Amino acid sequence: MDDHPLSAADGGARPALAPDARPYVPPGASATAAVVLVGTSAAGFAILAVQGQVGPAITIPARDLAVRVAITAIAFGSLTAYLGFLGSAIAVPVWTHRACRNLRSLGRPGHLSPAWAAWSWFIPVVNVVLPWLAVQDLWTGSGGRPRGRLLLGAWWVAWLAACAAWVAAGFAPARLDWVRPLSQLLLAAAGLLLAVIVAAITRLQDARAAVDFPAPH
Repeated sequence: MDDHPLSAADGGARPALAPDARPYVPPGASATAAVVLVGTSAAGFAILAVQGQVGPAITIPARDLAVRVAITAIAFGSLTAYLGFLGSAIAVPVWTHRACRNLRSLGRPGHLSPAWAAWSWFIPVVNVVLPWLAVQDLWTGSGGRPRGRLLLGAWWVAWLAACAAWVAAGFAPARLDWVRPLSQLLLAAAGLLLAVIVAAITRLQDARAAVDFPAPH
């Protein structure tokens, strides 16, 4: 059985280009930036989640070695989590814009324009739905298999649950001190899944472009 993304879906035929299509540009650079920054943020939130659950109580001044290690973990985890998150807030929309433009170059435009797909990450309420729709379009239009939508669903559920838990942690009483680590763990999971999705869509687009736009011999 042929496992190439073009094999079963369209028989290798290339659809007509969108009227505003531009030349295909490999999304590798923006994808690498997005994967690295999202992965860095995910690692930082994972450190904070583990420290929040199993680490010792913090006392100042820190005379115990375990407390010093915990403070170092919190400092390092916070730095990587939040700097990575800020970087991701730029890198992921940039990648989304590039990848959506490539869909048009490949003759498979999605529901959203590249600009809308990128800006939808920042617009309140809209960013609960449209980024999900944009990534769904990217997966399908780039040749992703239907079962891969389970991965997309797991990512989006983890992301929405993380946001809800993060807000709830700000209002939770002291006895619910586990809510903050839970939100951090969900952020780590959502970040890891998003990094995998970005890398997978990028590979799919490059493979499809290699067929649609073969290099001259």
